[in-house]
Amino acid sequence: MKKRIFSLALVALMILSALSFAPASVSAESFTTGGITFNYTVDGNGMATITGAESEVIGDLTVPAEVDGHPVTAIKDSAFKGNAYIRTLTIPDTVTELIGGRWDYGAFQDCTALNTVNFGTGLTSIGWNAFRGCTGLKSIVLPEGLTVLSSSAFRDCTRLTDVVIGNNVTIISSDCFSGCINLENVTIGNAVETVDTGAFYNCQKLKYINWGSKVKTIGVSAFYNCTSLSSLSIPGSVLEIYGNRWDDGAFENCTGITALNLSSNLTHIGFNAFRGCTGITEIKLPESVETMEREAFANCTAVQSVEMGSKLLSFPKGASPAVQALKSFISETVFKK
Repeated sequence: MKKRIFSLALVALMILSALSFAPASVSAESFTTGGITFNYTVDGNGMATITGAESEVIGDLTVPAEVDGHPVTAIKDSAFKGNAYIRTLTIPDTVTELIGGRWDYGAFQDCTALNTVNFGTGLTSIGWNAFRGCTGLKSIVLPEGLTVLSSSAFRDCTRLTDVVIGNNVTIISSDCFSGCINLENVTIGNAVETVDTGAFYNCQKLKYINWGSKVKTIGVSAFYNCTSLSSLSIPGSVLEIYGNRWDDGAFENCTGITALNLSSNLTHIGFNAFRGCTGITEIKLPESVETMEREAFANCTAVQSVEMGSKLLSFPKGASPAVQALKSFISETVFKK
């Protein structure tokens, strides 16, 4: 009997413990302001998350800073997804996060009429797919307080021409601006250390990159098919240009590059890094380069001269000492034509 009472007491204690740690929220609440009825939830700390609106918003959308006395600190994934009538979005300073995970629709994904976003100063995180497919956006200046810029956040924003990334973002995540085919100018903040896989994939009109002072790594296919780049100067902070055998190279098929200046501290050049850059005529590898993977400069058909530093320790297997039309000893598999 005592064992049974003890077991029941233990079960009751476990249930109470679970309830005490479960996040409290109030779902399906609503608040009307400016003719728009917003839906929201409230967490255990009294902070509100906007989950959407009861009807499609037409024209200007100003997210309230407070609902029924609760500060609005987040906007949920899918909240306004597919609304084709929002033109201007204003996010209050109280909002810190646009929620979104890898498999979620973004908070404003496919809002195709959206052309202006006024970010609040409190925003620190933009989630996955947040503005993906917002084909009306033309210019974005991200707030200085932003620290997280998630994958595919502005993917396929096909009218976007100018982007300024603040000085607290450390990673431009994978596919962040992939498919922004009219993007011309990018300013990278001074805290960015990594430009991740496919970050600017197929940005065909990209002409100017204002590199931040701390970029160390450039990911696989980061600038693939950016055919309008003409003069590329990779800053001295960059140590590695990544690549792997099966993916597009970091700058592969950037056919417009005619002048290439590599980082003076670069140590590694990955697979296919500059493959198909048919405008490059001269390659000067800095003294710092130690490893270079297969076909890093394959199909660079205009190359006439190559200079390599003495620290180049690793050539791919099968490297041979010379290639037609090149004036220096080089690897056939690296500069394959």
